[in-house]
Formats: sequence, structure tokens, C-alpha cells
Amino acid sequence: MITAYATVESAINAMKLGAYDYITKPFQIDEIKMVIKKALEHEHLMSEHKFLLNELKTGRDFSGVRGDSPVMKNNFKVAESVAASNSSILIQGNPVQGRSFWRGSYTITASRRQTICCD
Repeated sequence: MITAYATVESAINAMKLGAYDYITKPFQIDEIKMVIKKALEHEHLMSEHKFLLNELKTGRDFSGVRGDSPVMKNNFKVAESVAASNSSILIQGNPVQGRSFWRGSYTITASRRQTICCD
């Protein structure tokens, strides 16, 4: 908000109504540019924050894998059920069998969201 008649009361009311900043006249163009830049950065961070919270709420991320076979459907089901528990897991297999993918999916979904991994 930009105003020529600044009071503490009007500043408080403006912020309560959602003003990002409160600028009094006369002002410098650089000041306006800085406030706009900060507001855009803030909006971007809030948008990213909402996106990441939604990713955590939706659970697993198997978007990098295609598979409609019964074996893959079973793999997804097992990974989802294990990730929902507080159990420790051991993922075994050859490096080309996707251990990193499943470990990543488990980490995203797991309630603890902490893993100790060795390759």
C-alpha cells in the first residue's frame, strides 16, 4: 500500500487486510522495485511450499516408473504399505534393479522421512 497520509492505525489495518508492505510518499523508485521483488519472491516461495506440502500429503511418487503388470502393481502395493509403517527396511538387489527409486519412494512416503542408506 502506498499512502501520503500514514498513521500507525492505517498501517495496521492495511496489513490486517493483506497488504504486503506499507510505503509512505514520497518514495524512491528503487524502494518500490525492492518491495515488488520481495513480494514476488515471497509469493513464489509460498506457492512452492503449498506444492511440496501437497506432495507429502499425496504420498508416494511413482511417476518415474511405468508398469501395469501384476508384478509391478504388487511392488507398488508393498512399497506403499511398508512406507506407511515405522519399520526398518532392507532393499536388496542388483544396482540396475531400481533400489534407488524404491528407496526414494519410501523416503517420500514414510512417516519418519529419515533413512540411512548404503549403496
